Amino acid sequence: MYSDNNKPRGMALLISLLFAVLLSSSLVGASTIRVALASAEDDGPNNQRWVMLWAVPTNSRIDDGHYQLLSLLFRLDMINSIDKITITLEAGTPLQKVLEFKADGTKIVSDPAFAFVVGGTTLTTDGDYYAIGKAKGRFIIAIDKTKLVAGDHSAIVEVMTDIGKFTDHAVFKLRPAEANLADLVAKFLASPNSMKIGKKHNVQALESNEGDAEAHQHKVSIYLSTDSILDNTDIKLGFAQVDHLKKDQSKIVPIKFEIPSSASPGAAHLILKVDSDNEVPESNENNNTLVKAITLTAGSNEHGQNEGQH
Repeated sequence: MYSDNNKPRGMALLISLLFAVLLSSSLVGASTIRVALASAEDDGPNNQRWVMLWAVPTNSRIDDGHYQLLSLLFRLDMINSIDKITITLEAGTPLQKVLEFKADGTKIVSDPAFAFVVGGTTLTTDGDYYAIGKAKGRFIIAIDKTKLVAGDHSAIVEVMTDIGKFTDHAVFKLRPAEANLADLVAKFLASPNSMKIGKKHNVQALESNEGDAEAHQHKVSIYLSTDSILDNTDIKLGFAQVDHLKKDQSKIVPIKFEIPSSASPGAAHLILKVDSDNEVPESNENNNTLVKAITLTAGSNEHGQNEGQH
């Protein structure tokens, strides 16, 4: 605790507190901290003892890279000491998290979700052991949102003094993370309508990335099927490797393959599948395939001849 003679007042204290928060942020990582403190007159509400706790912001995304902040102000008359200050999240639930700190902001007990505390208290004394003025406290408590879950949250503050406990509460909401994933889509397959068994063929596949992130290296494959459903009974004819595909971009992928001699003449299906080995996390895995009906015909005994598109 500090003497009133050394206490910063008004806007000077506010600026000092903001500076301390920004300085502390450099010690705990690169997260940007958005701080908003409500201005309060030193005299506060008309009653002689009050505690104010509020969340900044009250509604945010859990993965936005910023801390969840709790701002704490209090003024207490007729006390001689502050034993400790306790912040409890989700009190009485299995998700309960507790922070205890001293009047100077030093942590006593802290769940890992609480990143840091900035602030302090002022108390005017008679020079010996007795308070002769108001005890005032201003703190910012930073919470790592990634250690919480999405949903509504409650926080309770308890200021423990030599004459009793003073409390307030605050609420805030964390929205679920927004997935920034690729979405690879099989758009088109250019191939002959009729293919000879035992011959090599060239086809052109068109894939696009309609997601919100770049797709890294993956395969685009062609399968031969007796129906329009891709399953483990189908024959993988060939594939091509795609190094990457940026979001909102499309790519033509040439693929070469041979219809195996074991195939039977008649109706068949070519099935195109992008990201065929499931190497890319995607927001939608249900648009990776495209089916084209073809006819297989008997080929000659000579192998190695390429059949182009018709």
